[in-house]
Amino acid sequence: MDTSLAAILIEKEAERYATKYNKDFLDIKDLQELMGLGRENITALIQREDFPSIQQNRRWIVGIMEFVVWRMREGGILK
Repeated sequence: MDTSLAAILIEKEAERYATKYNKDFLDIKDLQELMGLGRENITALIQREDFPSIQQNRRWIVGIMEFVVWRMREGGILK
């Protein structure tokens, strides 16, 4: 995929999520809704090395932009 097209897709998708959730990060409940997975599966996902999550105090979050890039890579859209 063309780099500039990929950048536009990432930006638009990140804007859509940021507008929907009214924040720049996603928490476990947001990820459950977006991915259609249960809490245990999301917990396993956020602990993977290739998943861009961070822990703030006792709360796990992922930046929306980082999530979009990760999801596109996982889906084979980005390399």
